[in-house]
Amino acid sequence: MKAFTPQEIEIQEKSSTPIYSQIATGIRGRILFGSLGGGSRLPSIRELAEALDVNPETVIKAFAELESDRLVVSVKGKGTFVAEDLDESFIRREREGVLHQIAQETHRRLRGMGIDVDEFIETFNRQRLSPGSFARVAVVECSLAQAGDHAEELRGRLSDTEVVPVLLSVLQEQPRKVLDSLGKGCLVATTKFHYEEVSEALKPHGVEPFLLKLNINEEFLTALRSLPKHEVVGIVAANQRTLDSAGGFAEQFLTRSQGRAIKALINDDKKMGDIANHASIVIFSPECREEIKARLPWGIRRCETLFDVDGESIGELKQLLGMA
Repeated sequence: MKAFTPQEIEIQEKSSTPIYSQIATGIRGRILFGSLGGGSRLPSIRELAEALDVNPETVIKAFAELESDRLVVSVKGKGTFVAEDLDESFIRREREGVLHQIAQETHRRLRGMGIDVDEFIETFNRQRLSPGSFARVAVVECSLAQAGDHAEELRGRLSDTEVVPVLLSVLQEQPRKVLDSLGKGCLVATTKFHYEEVSEALKPHGVEPFLLKLNINEEFLTALRSLPKHEVVGIVAANQRTLDSAGGFAEQFLTRSQGRAIKALINDDKKMGDIANHASIVIFSPECREEIKARLPWGIRRCETLFDVDGESIGELKQLLGMA
C-alpha cells in the first residue's frame, strides 16, 4: 500500500471551497480508494499543517469533518487513524458518488471547450495504458487450475514476467483486498468467459481488466478431429456457461463423426453416472481435472479442453509491460 504523502493533496487558494474541506477531500479520496487502509495513522496536526503550509486550526477542522463522516477516529495521546470498521457497502456508495461527481465535472468542461468525449476517453486510455505502465500480471479464472495454466503459459511467453493466478470467487468477495495484495503496477487479465464478472468486481475500484484472447490448442483440436464414428462422448464442466460453450464447440465435430454427446455438470451424479456407463471418451474443462481423475473409470479416454493465449494478446501485453 502506497505511503501517504501530504504534499500530494492539492490545495487551490482561489477556490470557493474552504481549505479545510479541500484537505478533508484529499484524505477522504485516499481512504475510499484504498491508498489509506483501515488503521493507518494520519500525520499529526502539526506535521500536516507544516507540510501543506496552513494554519493548524485548518487541519483540526479537516479532521473534524472526516470524523463526523466516521472515516477517521482520534485517539487521545496517540493521534488520528483511519477507521477499521468501515462498511464495504458504504465505501462503495461513497466511491461511486465521488466518481460520478468527477465524471460530471469533466463532461461539463469538455463540452464547454468543444472537445469530443469519445476522443478524450481514447486519449486517456492510451495514456493510462502506455508502454511500461505495468510490471506484472494477475490472471483471473474460475478455478486455480485454469488460472495456473494461463499463468504458466504467460510466464514462458513473457520472458519470466511475474504472473499471479487469482481465483474469480475470491476477487468477487474481496476485490479491495485482492487489489491491495497485488499492489500497484499489476495488470489484471482474464478471458472472455469471465470478462463481464471480473469487470463488475473491479469497476467500483476504477480498474479495467485486460482481455486475453484465446485460440483452441492444436493438440485438443487434433483430438476432436480424430473422434471415431458413432462415438458416445461425455462433456463435463463445473458451470453451465462453460458447459454450453464447450458442448457447442465439441458437437460440431460429433456431427461429422455421427457421434452422440452426454453433457453433465461435474456435481450432477446422475448424468456423471450415465457418462461412466456409456461414454468411451470424456471432454472436460480444466477446473474438473482432479474430480474427473477420481470419479471416472480408467477405461474412459480423457480429453481436457485446452486454450492458448492468442499472439495478438501477447504482443499487447509486451507493450504494456515495456517489453516491446
